[in-house]
Amino acid sequence: MAKKAPAIAVAPPKPIAWRSWLVSGAKAAALIVVGAVAGVYAAGGIEVGPGPLPADSVSAVFDTQESTFRSLSGERAKALRAGEINSEADSAAWMSSRFIPKAEAAWIVLLTEEAKAFGGEQWTAEKEASHIERYAR
Repeated sequence: MAKKAPAIAVAPPKPIAWRSWLVSGAKAAALIVVGAVAGVYAAGGIEVGPGPLPADSVSAVFDTQESTFRSLSGERAKALRAGEINSEADSAAWMSSRFIPKAEAAWIVLLTEEAKAFGGEQWTAEKEASHIERYAR
């Protein structure tokens, strides 16, 4: 009988720790997602909607009227407290003498644009309707 060569023990290669690798990778991905969501939340979120409307002449008129009214209201309150305005009629006159000229100036811009677009000899009901239809929301 022939002598057999001694058996060599072969150990299987060390297995890759897939489970721990996947879990640590999943943790990292989860932290990245949580960080991104927290960042968006901290920044005020993502605005969902049609977005800002483009500025038009009507918006400019109303913005002018609002800002004028608000600033004049503060000035009028100071004048009332300082004793410069002594009656309700004086208060109304004070406000209208300052508000109306600024409001009229804002409306003149709008009305001038409209006159150029459809006024005078070129006026038709359809031209005016087409122009002012864009004001509706």
